[in-house]
Amino acid sequence: MPSPIAHSTTAYFIFKLTSLNSRSTLLGKHRWQDLAYIILIGNVADLDFIPQLLLEGKFHRGPSHSLSLDFLISLSVAIICYAFNKPQVKQLFLITLGIYTSHLFLDYWTAGGAGMKLFWPFTNSYFMSSVSFFPSVRHSEGLFYSGHIIFIVFETIYSFFLMTILNIIFKSRRNKIT
Repeated sequence: MPSPIAHSTTAYFIFKLTSLNSRSTLLGKHRWQDLAYIILIGNVADLDFIPQLLLEGKFHRGPSHSLSLDFLISLSVAIICYAFNKPQVKQLFLITLGIYTSHLFLDYWTAGGAGMKLFWPFTNSYFMSSVSFFPSVRHSEGLFYSGHIIFIVFETIYSFFLMTILNIIFKSRRNKIT
């Protein structure tokens, strides 16, 4: 299962790709606000573990991992942005939708687990790929289980790969400008 590291790196990657021509910020005067926002959106679907800790039942990868909630959260952000008279409503909607969808995409390609309720509320069926890209995590083994080294190494390589691609893209764009 991708950790917040992979979800955050992917969110940053998508944000940078979509804002290649933009020097302005989306949310305010400071770039750290945009960074905090994209990290939050990239990981918000996994906040469903909180009710699972407090209540009995299985909440993880339920409705929060559906395309419906993805769309509703993106639309809500756009409406709030519109209410505060922000000019980037469409761009913020699309970036939010893309980043949230990336979370679902990464989780879909994960080994282990029952899948996710991708098409909730239309069906309660769980969906997952028959081919896994991300290695599974054995939560029951605890935080310091030695088998997690594979997972950590994989996510480090994955994150390094995405950042290398961004670096190549930005270098080629700078070379075209000069």
